[in-house]
Amino acid sequence: MTDDGNVKSSFPPGISSIEELENARGKFAFVIFKRSEPLEGYLWNVDPSSGSVLIYQKKDDEEDRKARVVLCMNDAVAKIQIDHERNTVSLTEIDKALNWTPEGRSG
Repeated sequence: MTDDGNVKSSFPPGISSIEELENARGKFAFVIFKRSEPLEGYLWNVDPSSGSVLIYQKKDDEEDRKARVVLCMNDAVAKIQIDHERNTVSLTEIDKALNWTPEGRSG
């Protein structure tokens, strides 16, 4: 918590601001870990208080029900690299694939 009573934001290495995070959501990303193999997928979100990263993964030839989200704990992440050249997945598409609505899981 900051001196003025606000919650301090924490971002993983490679993302330095909320604006940068918002611009990167849905973009293809490489998560480089400190002690394990890299992970790739689409950046769904970052928890602003812990800095943990949520990566959406789905292969083009798989059905929506095969999609998954991987939680990457901030203290295990060495860096996130955003690939601005690849196609972006819309957040609506990710939400639909995960059966998620603003009110919670649907169905």
